[in-house]
Amino acid sequence: MNVAHSFRLLTASTIVLIGSGVIGAAAGNAGAASAANRVPLLWASETTEGYEIATAVAVGDDRIATVGDHFSQTCVAGVGCGIDAALRVHDARTGALQWVVNFDLNRTFDTNQAVAIANRTVITAGYSLNNIRTFGHDWWVVSAFALDTGALLWRDVVGDALTDYFPWQIVVNDGRAYVTGLAGPTCATVDSTTCDQFVRVYDIATGAVVWSLREDPSNGGDDETLSIAVAGRVMVIGGSIGAGTDPSIDPTVPEVRAYDVRTRQLLWEDVMPDSSLHGFVFKVAADEDRVVAAAVASDDWLVRAYDARTGRILWSKTFSRTGTSVPGIYDGPVQLALNEGTVVVGGYGSTQVFGTEMYPKASRDWAVRAYNAETGKLLWSDISGSPTDVDEVDGGVVIAGGHAYALGFVSDANGDTHTLVRAYQLRTGRIDWEDMVDRPGFPFGVTITLAAGANRLAAASYVHGTRPAGTPPPASFGYDLLLRTYRIGGDDGTDNGQDNTR
Repeated sequence: MNVAHSFRLLTASTIVLIGSGVIGAAAGNAGAASAANRVPLLWASETTEGYEIATAVAVGDDRIATVGDHFSQTCVAGVGCGIDAALRVHDARTGALQWVVNFDLNRTFDTNQAVAIANRTVITAGYSLNNIRTFGHDWWVVSAFALDTGALLWRDVVGDALTDYFPWQIVVNDGRAYVTGLAGPTCATVDSTTCDQFVRVYDIATGAVVWSLREDPSNGGDDETLSIAVAGRVMVIGGSIGAGTDPSIDPTVPEVRAYDVRTRQLLWEDVMPDSSLHGFVFKVAADEDRVVAAAVASDDWLVRAYDARTGRILWSKTFSRTGTSVPGIYDGPVQLALNEGTVVVGGYGSTQVFGTEMYPKASRDWAVRAYNAETGKLLWSDISGSPTDVDEVDGGVVIAGGHAYALGFVSDANGDTHTLVRAYQLRTGRIDWEDMVDRPGFPFGVTITLAAGANRLAAASYVHGTRPAGTPPPASFGYDLLLRTYRIGGDDGTDNGQDNTR
């Protein structure tokens, strides 16, 4: 997996909008959509200068945090301008911006990939890249800040002249922050054929490294971790391991591994069958009894549940948009939630072989499917889209208070994408409301830009910004970071499967 370093730019000011919107019923759902319902929008915050994107969001009792990166217009002689990592914290009730911290280790490319809130601390994970100071490699940067003030509490930087370190996700549990990602000589910046799975665990109060784990299951192949979950004494990671001996084709198969959080002992693993040899696990989730993984295997999506302690497979479900598995027609379960006895998976289903469409990914349809967590029985399915556009649930799925919420994007006849949030009744799939942003834009995708807590749902995306005439590039083709927060009822925000953990 090669990591693309996108070019994104700075924004400096914020507009806060208070109100709600009205939308019509949505099509394509297994259950009938409700009549036009009022969207329970609490507030929206949009940056309005430059170019800024959020890659993750977290919701606390009274704060909402977004992380990502922006373009810094402050230049240093001999070094130049650069991309800085951004952290923005808002008052959860009003949307007022409380503080901003822009991390800049190298003045070239710094970004945050993940964020979590634990009590009065916000933790971020990202990386820093500079041809001179980091020798052209990504260096791992995990930071903790005081939630009320933005003061830096501690920071851990992992890097050397020979290795890429790249974090993907954070989960917090019992006073610890678990950060997972990749490590390897050419892992993120060259050809991704020497990746190892990497996990680093921190004491949130002090920043002390409790333990660190670097695993090479395939003994030299491409081994990667994209997602992590912790429940009780079990830590679960999901990603891929190398398959085969030819590094030029970079073969991988999906894999799940479970460890004892106290001893780091490997408890069990599951290497999933994959005829395509380029599969991987997008997301894992866990509770005290079971682990669930959402993977791409043999070009289709595979959802699999395990006994958390033994790894025994409880059930497996596959999905192909065409109804038949066809090599090269991809179906991806990008996002996953486990709570209230239900597994909800969001992603996309495709109808055409990749590369033969009118434009790349043009045959992808919005896909959300809900399963009984104990039996794997399909409860409902929402598949919508047209044969000639691209629709994906890539921003996140959340289960809270008898509802499932999904964030993704849909395309219009002009090929423009628009951010969409849908609220489903958990047992039936009936759509209670949906909110589509009419301006072109979409969630960042793969990382998690939808989170819930304290009866609030926060969705982060970006939209095309308006720049004054004559503004030079790169600011002239900027995007605005858009944060929209909704009121959701019937849940205290403390146990919704994705609350403050991703």
